[in-house]
Amino acid sequence: MKCDKRHGKKVFGIVRLTIFGQDFLLAANMTQGKIAEAWEKIKGTGEDSKKALAAFRDYELPPNNGYMFHHETLAVIAFETFHGSWKDYDTLLHECVHAIRWLAKRSKFEDEEELNAYATEHLFRLCRRVLDGTGTYNEIDMIIPAKKSWKCLIRKPTILKKL
Repeated sequence: MKCDKRHGKKVFGIVRLTIFGQDFLLAANMTQGKIAEAWEKIKGTGEDSKKALAAFRDYELPPNNGYMFHHETLAVIAFETFHGSWKDYDTLLHECVHAIRWLAKRSKFEDEEELNAYATEHLFRLCRRVLDGTGTYNEIDMIIPAKKSWKCLIRKPTILKKL
């Protein structure tokens, strides 16, 4: 598939791992502050959202470019800069491993080695296709532009509104 040269552009959306009922907020080329602002717009001001957002704002970013943040049932995979280099994809895979380990522990399937491996591969593939612009709605469980609601179901491929 042809890449639409999304590398280096702002990406903010939701990647849904439907089999586990888990949404991951995926952000690239945005600062922690900008991610928090965008998150606040889509998540609203509910008590759970306020707690998670406060924890995210207080989260000390690791020294590397990518990170995975989670708070109770909410998870974020983010990059301050993403240009599509091998190092960026290595970091993406690393963060997907963290994300699936967190999900596996929370969902009580941490001892299922093969399931963890497939889930990691699947999440990596979903995120990669969002980040490189090659995904379509039919190929991907669900890529949802982050708009008014965290649980919105917009049936469009990775067209993400500029913030």
